[in-house]
Amino acid sequence: MKVLKFGGSSLADAERFDKVANIITESISNTATATVVSAPQTVTNRLVALTNAIPSGTATQHIAPIEAHLSGLLQAAFQIHPDIDQAYCLGVFKELIAKLHQWTQGAELLGHCPEQTYAQIVVTGERFSILLLDAILKTRFKQVAILEPQDFITIKEGSSDPVVNLDETLKLFEQHYDLQSNVILMPGFSARDHEGRPTTLGRNGSDYSAAILAVCVKAEICEVWTDVDGVYNSDPNLITDAQLLETMSYHEAMELSYFGAKILHPKTITPLRQYEIPCRIKNTHSPENPGTLISKKSATKDNIRAVTNMPDVALFTVSGPVMKSMAGIASRIFNTIKEASLSVIMISQSSAEHSISFCVPGQEAKLASKCLKAAFQLELESGLLDPIKLQTQLAMITIVGDRMQNQRGIAAKFFTALAKARVNIIAIAQDSSERSISAVVRAKRLDDATKICHRSLFKHHAT
Repeated sequence: MKVLKFGGSSLADAERFDKVANIITESISNTATATVVSAPQTVTNRLVALTNAIPSGTATQHIAPIEAHLSGLLQAAFQIHPDIDQAYCLGVFKELIAKLHQWTQGAELLGHCPEQTYAQIVVTGERFSILLLDAILKTRFKQVAILEPQDFITIKEGSSDPVVNLDETLKLFEQHYDLQSNVILMPGFSARDHEGRPTTLGRNGSDYSAAILAVCVKAEICEVWTDVDGVYNSDPNLITDAQLLETMSYHEAMELSYFGAKILHPKTITPLRQYEIPCRIKNTHSPENPGTLISKKSATKDNIRAVTNMPDVALFTVSGPVMKSMAGIASRIFNTIKEASLSVIMISQSSAEHSISFCVPGQEAKLASKCLKAAFQLELESGLLDPIKLQTQLAMITIVGDRMQNQRGIAAKFFTALAKARVNIIAIAQDSSERSISAVVRAKRLDDATKICHRSLFKHHAT
């Protein structure tokens, strides 16, 4: 069994749906294949905008443009595949749009969008992708099985950031499905909470869906199909001579995903690594290219594998006499951030323990600042803590590689490269596993910093 996943850019128009169907057909000629799909490009953003308009009572106005866009995709697909069962497709599509109206109107009556309603609305795009792909594949195969992720993919209780309960998910999958078909489809992004109510895996969660399904079906490999040839050692949109990485380890892929490389949803690797299922990143538009294989070990002797960056981060510094004298301040800081469902990207603590600095995504800075000031109001007013310092318009650049462990001079090369570019380093941090080193810099210097680091660190490297 093989699991394939196709993102929104691979499903942007009817011609791309046709390409995806051809890739699936080729895969099925060799092995049983389960395919996970995202919504067509732009559709999820439109659906989220619809939910945001619910409090103002204008959400239903968003439905007609979404319906027109998806209807256009259907009609274009009918032109390419005249043998599709058009009456069936149009009937299912009508039901899909009717449900979208129903959920939206119900939420508007309430004046807000309940979490379960939100979870049903925003996965409409994935369900449309299943509808169209199912119709195309049924012109080629007698039986196509469709899996419902809300039947079995279960989020852990108390997870503010969705994490799948694999044990419960595997148990429910075995209860619901005894797969006989070689052609299997499943919408990505969708899931259930611990009480069985509809929820989602978070934005861009379809990669995660594919990894979970790969574990459930005991897949030999999970292939993630996108619009690039694989993983590069730097952003190919910025670095013209960025090199394609033929192989990567699970650890390297996790670090790159976490620190900004848009290759996989950061949580995707964890279940694949746990069950030792390799993952290959491939290009829908160039299926003949080998892509990048992610597995237990990468076949390279290079110490540094890649340079990645995050273009918008904010740096908080919490300091004051209470930092060293009172236990538990650090845990209070990070619990405050966690309870607000915010993300800490990087942590740096002074050796004297008088201060802690940490980064959050730039768009979360305002809320994080408000929460911290409320949580530490007493300490701030009494002078036990200094005023919380917030620096914005920052970015983070990170180098990643398994073989950086126990290697002398790696950090020196990195920081020397930044110094040559006259890029001031505001904060630094190293992962405890020594697989990554990060530097916080001014956002306006990020492109220069990335270019000089790539040139300095990879001038003698091959992938």
